[in-house]
Amino acid sequence: MSNLHKPAILELQGYKALEGNLLAWFNEEIQSRTKQFMRPDKIFFEILQLLLNRHIELPSYHLFATVIAQYYNDNETQLLRTVNASLTDNIKDRLNELLSTKVSANTGIITQLKTINQSKEPKAIKASIETFKKVAFYFEPLHTIINEINLSQHALEYYAG
Repeated sequence: MSNLHKPAILELQGYKALEGNLLAWFNEEIQSRTKQFMRPDKIFFEILQLLLNRHIELPSYHLFATVIAQYYNDNETQLLRTVNASLTDNIKDRLNELLSTKVSANTGIITQLKTINQSKEPKAIKASIETFKKVAFYFEPLHTIINEINLSQHALEYYAG
């Protein structure tokens, strides 16, 4: 669309140009959704609907993609800074131990902890308690970090999935 005719066309259609305060609003709306780690396609369609409802000029797909990607990258960088600042050597050692695998058995601790025994026999109950103690050993130091980064449900799903 020619920039010369753009204002006249937008006015005839009852739309406002996406510039100045409206562009800042557009960025804020995307930023708030990326902080919740909403899926990019969902952000795109929600913002598109908001723009249509408010009769605001629709930006190019390139602008949408660039702004969404930039805010996701900013959030990811901030999250990594927070986690790196919070991880002590002790916690790093525990995480490395948790994720390491024994070459001979080709299983790691984390794989062993995935198996849940629901038997009611005393031996199985004792084994379940030992498994719980292992989980607590690895989880306790991470609990404060998990609370500190304050991930939303969307963020948890994003990283889990």
